[in-house]
Amino acid sequence: MGSRARRIASASVALAALGVWGSALSAQLAPANGGGVSISAVYLTVRDPEVHASLWRDLFHVSVVPFGSAQLVRFPGVFLVLERGEPSEGSNGASVDHQGFLVPSYLAAKDLLTARGVPVFSESAENKQVTFTFPDGVKIEFSEATDLSVPIAHHHIHMFVPDRENVRGWYARTFGAVPSARGNFISAIFPGEGLFSGAGACGQEAGDYRCPRIDFANAQSARPTNTGRSLNRIGLEVHDLDQFVGRLRGEGVTIEVGPQDVPGLGVRRAVIVDPLGTRIELTQGLAAK
Repeated sequence: MGSRARRIASASVALAALGVWGSALSAQLAPANGGGVSISAVYLTVRDPEVHASLWRDLFHVSVVPFGSAQLVRFPGVFLVLERGEPSEGSNGASVDHQGFLVPSYLAAKDLLTARGVPVFSESAENKQVTFTFPDGVKIEFSEATDLSVPIAHHHIHMFVPDRENVRGWYARTFGAVPSARGNFISAIFPGEGLFSGAGACGQEAGDYRCPRIDFANAQSARPTNTGRSLNRIGLEVHDLDQFVGRLRGEGVTIEVGPQDVPGLGVRRAVIVDPLGTRIELTQGLAAK
């Protein structure tokens, strides 16, 4: 067996072992912040949901469950909702450029995915990060956190926007997120508990890089919105959807879809639009799925 094959085999064993240890966390979103909000989902429009589901299920041992006509891939801290459709483009170059995950070893994740034929988009050995182009042009970034107590966990949603201070301010005011920073990026961070060995909360007040977050990178001009693309919209869970949307309406936030029940799923949803045109699906009840 060659050295690369040995790395792939050892990575599979290590992640599988963590998968058994962390299976109870696989369907948990983080608890809500003081505003009653937590990061909940990234919604993907893809040609074949099973192609995406099998990669996550086979390589990272996360659970995939039916969600109406879609599939729900359940990670600690976030769900990926796989909706069948014909995306206009991938996520690269859009306002919401990619989804980021933490893993115990970025090289182990890299070996597993390259062995399955998923192409590398970029890599930074210095930062221990690698970004892949998944089917349908969905960009996914993996960053190393050696004290992670599960095989994979949500880390960030990465947006590229002009006037990023004002955009972050809108997310902080609207959703009760905490302004922070990560390297060259400014951030709006949310709670994240129990994902690190010996850790409780992620240390939001100290700007802990591990906290679940929306990161904002600077763009010289407005990028296209994600509507119609494979990474279609982002999602947040709220405690009382009707009350929450009522407040946003009073603040002048654009409400694209008012609160409504999702038939047969025990979930209520609404869709709002941020100042740049990013669609945000608000849910009540998704955390229990």
